[in-house]
Amino acid sequence: MFNLNEIKSEFKQVISKEVNIMMISKIDKGRRIRPSNLSAEELNHLIETNREKVLIIDVRSSQEYSRGHIKGAKSIPFKTLKPDHKYLENDKEKKIVMVCNGGGLSTMAAITLSRAGFTDVNNLNDGMFEWVINGYPVVIESIDLKPPKEEEVLEINLESTTDSKILDATGKLCPIPVIWTKKAIKTMAPGETLKLIADDVGSLIDIPALLKKTGDELLNMHKTDSEIEFTIKKKSLQTQ
Repeated sequence: MFNLNEIKSEFKQVISKEVNIMMISKIDKGRRIRPSNLSAEELNHLIETNREKVLIIDVRSSQEYSRGHIKGAKSIPFKTLKPDHKYLENDKEKKIVMVCNGGGLSTMAAITLSRAGFTDVNNLNDGMFEWVINGYPVVIESIDLKPPKEEEVLEINLESTTDSKILDATGKLCPIPVIWTKKAIKTMAPGETLKLIADDVGSLIDIPALLKKTGDELLNMHKTDSEIEFTIKKKSLQTQ
């Protein structure tokens, strides 16, 4: 006799394998369409020499866009991006440059447009992180930011190691990383170092500005695809 449960189980396994094969196939197809990467310097040159033929699409959230974006960039958050988007109707002949914070999300967006038939789709390598680090201009919109909640200000993610402190401000928009950094520095001894981890592009502007005011030293600034790491040294007693 046939065991109905065994038949159902085998059927599910077959379906699961077919679905996985289809997903892998789609991913593989996407990998074959690799957009060209532009450096921040190359994009800045395009803007200065041929701006009317370049369409910059910022696929970050609207709040991230408002915190700092490239002049003239159109805000189309990744979750709303569609190949037939009304913004793109008259732009198929333009050089399209996709932008996000670190370059990962914009790469996926560029692949989406390439597969839809757009022929000149590019990605800003290392995203807004690289753009800001290289000192290129950004537009910061004056928006009504809600003041941070009291619990956000008080709840500081600070850890201590044998030779430094680590402050995790990922997922927090400015001014929270700035407020937390000020609080963390106050707990440190002169000469002690702090590693700040953040993912808001505004931190690239606000943290150096803060340290310029406090006199503390920015030893290093390192970016990954989605985060920025600041290494900060508290000023010595002689300079306080």
